[in-house]
Amino acid sequence: MKRAWLAALTAWGVGCGVSGPGEPTAQDAGAPPIHDAGAPPQDAGLPTDAGVDAGPADAGFRLPPLFDGGPPLGAAISAPSGAWTWVDFPDSACDDGSTTGIGINPSATSTNVLLYFEGGGACWDYTTCYVLNTATHGPFQKANFDAVASGMGGSIFDRTSTQNPFQDWSYVYIPYCTGDVHTGSNVITYGSGTFSGTYHHMGHANALAYLARLGPTFPAPEKLVVSGSSAGAGGATSNYAYARAYWPRAEMFLLADSLPFFQQGEMPASTPTWIANWGSAAMLDALCGPACVADLSRVYPTLRAAFPVDRMALLSSEQDGTISRYYGMGAAQYEADLNGLATEVLRPANIRTFFVNGSTHTMLYGPGSFSTTSAVGLWSWLTQMTSDDANWVSAGP
Repeated sequence: MKRAWLAALTAWGVGCGVSGPGEPTAQDAGAPPIHDAGAPPQDAGLPTDAGVDAGPADAGFRLPPLFDGGPPLGAAISAPSGAWTWVDFPDSACDDGSTTGIGINPSATSTNVLLYFEGGGACWDYTTCYVLNTATHGPFQKANFDAVASGMGGSIFDRTSTQNPFQDWSYVYIPYCTGDVHTGSNVITYGSGTFSGTYHHMGHANALAYLARLGPTFPAPEKLVVSGSSAGAGGATSNYAYARAYWPRAEMFLLADSLPFFQQGEMPASTPTWIANWGSAAMLDALCGPACVADLSRVYPTLRAAFPVDRMALLSSEQDGTISRYYGMGAAQYEADLNGLATEVLRPANIRTFFVNGSTHTMLYGPGSFSTTSAVGLWSWLTQMTSDDANWVSAGP
């Protein structure tokens, strides 16, 4: 069974990324922010000092000392509106130690921001990282992003689609080349026999570097969505609280596409190895203490309690063929665990779900292709989510 699971995981590592080409040049550092800071539209419940309690229900959440007195700020990014610009970050790292960056596409008409974490597999040891190559490798530079940006038609980044609720928003694209579901802060050596390789699991560290500059770049968004697909959904969920610290008065949303964190005993037996080798334990401990390390599903009610006014959602097909194989389970078991997560954890915590029949993997690159059996389309559901529609409820399958 292990051999079949690892073979399936290889396919997941290849299939979870997105691809395409784009364009612009990087304009960088020190220029005035893209949007003028105006009056905050809404206080979303996070105190000004992001290092103290995180809302009325708290649930044990506390950002690390780095954030005491407020989150660290870097230089704002200057970029032309209506086009993609690649921005290098010298303080970032892909798995191979090469630097990477982000893509940014500011809006000329809206203060709203869509922040997206890219997917692309995961790895945690010599076999998965170097033999099976189950995660997208670096380098990831401007040319790689250009390839991605050309394939965004029909996606949540499509400015030509009238169905897209994000049509006139600013976009931020966070690439993935660290093999750690955007949760790592560790450099580790993997080896076998005479081979020895240094692997930079720095996804969370990269996210912190990006946020330090995105905060002053977009100082006063009215609405901000933290999203991601596959491994990027894990990144959006795990880094959400850190993003929240930069925009305490914005109306914020979590949109996780196709990577559920199942309950204790339902995740793969290798999960503790992921956490240890990626260096993710400190980040998880800051979210909800040892409970999160032992049971990743505890992240959901912790975020819900810490940020009670934020809308949060998980998208998935009921028998996701990629993640079910990655988790080492059959389609029927995956469906049972997914529905158990929804009924026992997500919906009681007021986290909405959008589930569809079948085994497809990821939805945000083609929302127009997805609807429930009762004909609720994903585009309209996302519009309800982000427009404060009181009728927005869980949908599907």
